Amino acid sequence: MAPAAAHGKRLTAPRAGVRPGHILPGRQVVGPIPALARRLAAKGHTMAHHGWSHSMASKISFEKAKEDIDRGIAADEMALHGISTIAPSTPFLRFRNFDSTPKTLDLLQDRGIVVFGADLWASDWEERPQARS
Repeated sequence: MAPAAAHGKRLTAPRAGVRPGHILPGRQVVGPIPALARRLAAKGHTMAHHGWSHSMASKISFEKAKEDIDRGIAADEMALHGISTIAPSTPFLRFRNFDSTPKTLDLLQDRGIVVFGADLWASDWEERPQARS
């Protein structure tokens, strides 16, 4: 999508009553953007977590992945609410590149945290035949 078109989508969403969600990488929230995160949350946007270091869950040990998730959530919660906790106020997380493992998915399910994913058609540039009714 061209930058102008992307900008137009961002402007259209609020006019249509849609509030986009935002995924917060922990290490950035404690650095340059805590005020922005608080401002977006105050406007009613859904905030989701993204871990601390943007690591690929399948490339590190389960313990390191758990630490990264917990540290990211704690940083986000501190930026948003002034409290460092691994119990998120919004139970949403997206893994970097949607890269999860069965153990990290089980961990988050046990904690009541929903994992965002995507199901995209990889050949979206090809014309698709019309569905028959």
